[in-house]
Amino acid sequence: GLNLQLTLVGRDPTPAMREAAGDDAWVTITGAVDSVLPYLSQPNIIALPITLGSGTRLKILEAFAAGCPVVSTLKGAEGLEITPGTDILVAEADDDFVAAVERLAKDSGLRRGLGAAGYRTVEGLYSWQVAATRIQASLALLKERAAQGTEMYDE
Repeated sequence: GLNLQLTLVGRDPTPAMREAAGDDAWVTITGAVDSVLPYLSQPNIIALPITLGSGTRLKILEAFAAGCPVVSTLKGAEGLEITPGTDILVAEADDDFVAAVERLAKDSGLRRGLGAAGYRTVEGLYSWQVAATRIQASLALLKERAAQGTEMYDE
């Protein structure tokens, strides 16, 4: 069988999570941590079964930046320019999540491939350098339109 450890990292673990973990030695619940980086620096598979919420998807981008393979939901990856099966595995149902994690655990090539593709995605689309280039281009366009006397918004 697979020799896996499960670490639940994050603030405010619920009583149901603690009860489900029980005294199992293979499950660790951290609660709040100062930094997630020590956890991302270990060989791992990041599972983010996000079904609610909105806003940025920093957890996925952090995992990509660390070269970690990620399994999440479509809701969890909402708004990110990702390609399911290439830089992330997408699962919705609990059984699909388990199957995706087991698949990654058994297939080192898939783990490495997803990790590398996720890293390329965050580097090419979400790095500070890319953001700065996009902001400079937007500011140049605003300056050009101002010089031409062009209104930004049609009314």
